[in-house]
Amino acid sequence: MDHLGNDLMIPFIYASNNENGYRCALNLRDYNCVPELLLLHPLGKGKMQDEIRSVFPDVPCVYWGSDLKTLEDDYGVDLSSLILLSINFGYLFNNRDLALFRDAWNLHIGYLPWNRGSNPNVWSIIEGTPAGVTLHRISEKLDGGEILKAERVDVFSWDTGYTLYFRLVSKSEEMIQYIADLLHERESLKSFLPDSPGSFHCLRDFEEVKLINLDSVDSFKGFIDRVRALTFPPYKNAYFLDENGRKVFVDIVLSPEDDLE
Repeated sequence: MDHLGNDLMIPFIYASNNENGYRCALNLRDYNCVPELLLLHPLGKGKMQDEIRSVFPDVPCVYWGSDLKTLEDDYGVDLSSLILLSINFGYLFNNRDLALFRDAWNLHIGYLPWNRGSNPNVWSIIEGTPAGVTLHRISEKLDGGEILKAERVDVFSWDTGYTLYFRLVSKSEEMIQYIADLLHERESLKSFLPDSPGSFHCLRDFEEVKLINLDSVDSFKGFIDRVRALTFPPYKNAYFLDENGRKVFVDIVLSPEDDLE
């Protein structure tokens, strides 16, 4: 890994959650990008919060739910000098919040404008849309801000939602070098708006697609794509209802021929 030196860096606040937020935190540290503040989900409502804090043990940590403007008085920071960097952070910033910062970026595990919103790994498999990772400016429109950089990730016929997700996480880790270059002003900041509306999915769409209607007519491909997209151990996602109304969960195991040789 090409570590950056300890030269001047644009200060930033790191808002993150979950596996991807933790792994990217490790990579930020490796590139000498230490935030001024950590912004995490409310206590008890986040994932891997202790792990993220352990990456930056000396950095003050705040939890979502208070007026962001108060951070200036509470922690002696000038928010207008900070970049807001969000990775897997699950809360929305409004225009009043965004106006506080020098700039605001989000790293989304979807290839924008495709699969804005939730579970982009699932929809790339079900709908055959491009998969990838996108660094974009945050706006009030979810995943709708100007794109700074986007990288494609292949979707294979044997992928599940699980395997594709972790390949997207790996691509997110790779994207940290570009983010570090921006923070160290070793890369010029360029952005653009996509020329296509792409696609959007909310959590309700995900909940609805989990129920398989055994009386519906579909191709074998459509059925397999749906089940593999929803296969994400240890979670139980795809299911059908038996004659007693019980949920019967369905996962799938896929092995390409090359792996069997």
